[in-house]
Amino acid sequence: MLPVIFKRNHILFFTLLLIAAGCNEKLNLLAPYKDITVVYGLLDQNDTTHYIRINKAYEGPGNALTMAQQYDSINYPPGTLNVILQDYDIYGNLAATIPLKTTMGIAVVSGTFSYPNQIEYYTKAILNPNDTYKLVITNVKTGKVVTGSTYLLSDIAPSIGVSNNFPLSWVAIYPTSISWTTVPSAAIYQMTLRFFYSEMSGANTTHHSVDWVFPPENATNNLGGQTLVYTYNGTGFLQFLKSSISPAPAGVTRTADSIEMRFSSGSTDFQTYSNLSQPSLGVNQNQPFYTDLTNGIGIFTSRHTQVFNKLFSGVDLDSIQSDALTSNLGFIL
Repeated sequence: MLPVIFKRNHILFFTLLLIAAGCNEKLNLLAPYKDITVVYGLLDQNDTTHYIRINKAYEGPGNALTMAQQYDSINYPPGTLNVILQDYDIYGNLAATIPLKTTMGIAVVSGTFSYPNQIEYYTKAILNPNDTYKLVITNVKTGKVVTGSTYLLSDIAPSIGVSNNFPLSWVAIYPTSISWTTVPSAAIYQMTLRFFYSEMSGANTTHHSVDWVFPPENATNNLGGQTLVYTYNGTGFLQFLKSSISPAPAGVTRTADSIEMRFSSGSTDFQTYSNLSQPSLGVNQNQPFYTDLTNGIGIFTSRHTQVFNKLFSGVDLDSIQSDALTSNLGFIL
C-alpha cells in the first residue's frame, strides 16, 4: 500500500522514520551528542499550502519510548531553524527565494511521540511545475545546513472519456479500462475512487465518503511514454461498497452523490523510498536505509494528485439500489 505519498500522513511516516533513526539500538549512548535532522516534505503544485515537517532524532540514557514523549526530544526549539525554498527555473537560474513560516495549528494525535503540539513549516506560494525547488534548512545556532531538491511532476491524461458520468461496465467479460501514458520523472502511480454519499435520518442529513484504493503501478523507467492500465467492473465496485458501508439502520436512507477519480503520481525518489520501506518477508530483516537529503535524513521530493469529478448514470444508481450485494445499504434513487 502507498497512502503516504498522496496525502499528508506525517505521524505515521515519522513514527517509522524516527524509530529507525532515533531508537537505534546500535547507538553509543556515551558518544558526544550529534544533531540529526529528520525531514519530510512532498511538493505538489496543485496544493494550496505546502508543508515541510522537520524534527530531530534523539538519543540518551533511559527508556527511548519515554524520551519520545518529551516535546524537546524530537522538536527543535522555536527560532532554531531558518527554512527556505529556492526556486530554480528551467535554465538553472535562481528565480525566487521563498521563506517558510511556522505553524502549530496541526495537532499530533496521541501515541508514541510527543503530542499534541508540533511545529510545521509552510508556504502558500504558487509553485511553477517547470521549475526545480531546493530546500535549505539552516540551524542558526550551530550553522549546520541541510539541503534537498526536487522537480515537480506533470499532469497525466487518463482515458476516462468525455462523458461526465463515471465509466463503469456492467459486463463482466468487458471490464472498464482506465489507461494513461507515464510522464518523465514520475515512477509510481495510483488510482483512488472516492465515493460520496449522503445519509438521511428524519430531518438530519450527513455527508460521507469511502475510498476504493487500487494497488500502485510502477513504471519501468522514468523517461515517460509507457502505457499503464487499471481495470475494474460493476460487480467489483458493488463489492467495494458492501465491504465499506454498513447496512442502513432502521429509519436511515442514503443517496449516491458522485465519485472522484483521483490519480496520483510519485517521483523516482519516493518509489525507491517506498520499495525499501516494505516489510521484509525473508529471514534477513535488516533493510537498506534511504534518504535523498544532504546532511540530514528523510525525504524531500514530489508527488502530484489530479482529481476528476464524475456523476453516476441511471443504470449505476439503479444497480447500487437494487443489486443483491448492496440492496441492504439503504440507497434510494
